[in-house]
Amino acid sequence: DEGDAEITDVTVKVDTATLDADVALARLRLYVDGTFIEEATSFDSDNSHSEAFEIDYIALGEDETVEIEVVIDVYGEDVLSEGEQITATLENVTAVDAEENSIEDDNERAGKTQYLYTAVPEFELTDSGIERTDARDVADAYLTFEVTAVGGDIYLGSTLANALVFATYSGVTNSTWSVDIAVGGDYTDGGTYYLIEKTETMTFDVVGDIGVDSTTNGSTFVRLELENFVWGHASDGLTGQTWSQDDWEAVDEMETDRLSVYLGDAT
Repeated sequence: DEGDAEITDVTVKVDTATLDADVALARLRLYVDGTFIEEATSFDSDNSHSEAFEIDYIALGEDETVEIEVVIDVYGEDVLSEGEQITATLENVTAVDAEENSIEDDNERAGKTQYLYTAVPEFELTDSGIERTDARDVADAYLTFEVTAVGGDIYLGSTLANALVFATYSGVTNSTWSVDIAVGGDYTDGGTYYLIEKTETMTFDVVGDIGVDSTTNGSTFVRLELENFVWGHASDGLTGQTWSQDDWEAVDEMETDRLSVYLGDAT
């Protein structure tokens, strides 16, 4: 803003969750407007590594914009832990103005955390609904969603109540409810687990009956939602990964609308 400048340095920080940077990272590359600038291949023995890239004076005219891109190469599954998290943060940009005055922007800008998996489930909600029954304190709800295995096979426990954990809207108190699950797709192995093979899709039909009982008259909202999806990469490791609303926003889409039901004696 307010004049021409020349970018001279860019500092990038990479954070890893469980592995040191020198174990997890193979290479960092810096690009400006698609042009390769510099790479780094030596990293700290720590969960956080900062790399200062020296740029040979990239001219930036007043009100012009450049795109700075950081590409992170990581080692393969023989090194990385399943679900390893990596976050890149732009720590610092240094430039000089037309009068050779130093300009520095040290406001940190963190990129979205990347989760590294050898195989993952991909979700798609295909249908959902919720409605009150004749009784004012009871609701019928349903969810239909598809799960596709991307990158490898996905295994779920034969007791789907443990693999697919459902909940009602968090505002509900004193509620009683149940969920029935039907599975589409011929992927059950001897009744011991469910297997979604790589690139294949399994359909889940879920029906929930939500009943509310309270000594306090009034109304509240209910809904049926997928809270946790528990899965693994092998038939003997069915609970290795849990994706939940807390750490994976796509699961949050697996829910019905909210519905107001009556609390207390329906008569």
